[in-house]
Order: sequence, then C-alpha cells, then structure tokens
Amino acid sequence: MPICETMKAFEKLIDDGVVRFVGLSNFDVEGIERARQCFSKYDIAAVENRYSLLHRVDETSVIPYVQRNGMLYLAYTPLEKGEFASNDFLRRIGGKYGKTAIQVVLNWYIGIDNLVPIPKAGRIEHVEEDADAWVGG
Repeated sequence: MPICETMKAFEKLIDDGVVRFVGLSNFDVEGIERARQCFSKYDIAAVENRYSLLHRVDETSVIPYVQRNGMLYLAYTPLEKGEFASNDFLRRIGGKYGKTAIQVVLNWYIGIDNLVPIPKAGRIEHVEEDADAWVGG
C-alpha cells in the first residue's frame, strides 16, 4: 500500500472522528518525512521504534528529528526483555539510590525529551517497579 494512500485514509479517519492522532512504527527519518508530506491538514503525532541502552540506532537521527518537530518518540523493548535486570553495573548504580537495575534504565529514559519508554509490565510487581523509577523525587 503506498504511504500517501495510507496517510490520506488516516486523514479521513481524523476528519470523521474515528481517530485523534496518527503515529508511525519502525520508520526512519526519510520515511517519516515521506509520510508527513502526504498530509494536507494534520501531522504525525508519534513515532514508535525500538530503542534501548543496547539498541541506540535512532539516537542520532530519528529521536532528534522527532524532538525538533514536536512529536513523541515511543521506545519499544526499552528493557530488552528483562536483560537489564541482572546487569551488575546497573545493579550497583541502583544500589546507591535504593533502586533496581530496571529502575535505573527507566530513569535514564525520563531524562530524554519527547521520549516515552513502553516497557512490558505483565505483573503488578512490574508496574509498581516501573512507577517507582524516578530518582529525583
């Protein structure tokens, strides 16, 4: 399906009140710009791509682009499927602040403008741990 056809269909969905915003997933800057050029009335609200301490490809391109253009960046797989939980370095940092390794990683994201990590939280314990990530308060 051509991108402009898709974006025009989303524009109609916004006009019809079916959706409020349009987001993209797994797009690079060139793809985002192509999609944006297809809109006549609206703009992309968010871009959802893989991003973590181990997967930082978007750090030099997509994230700065999103920030400059007032969009939201949603980082999926931000905890690398729990891989950070047992990282000794992150655990030592967390220990200084009474936080877990996961909370250290989530706190790192908090400092990045226009970026929201979307960690999987399959159990209430995960939700509570994630919610207590902020070190500053």
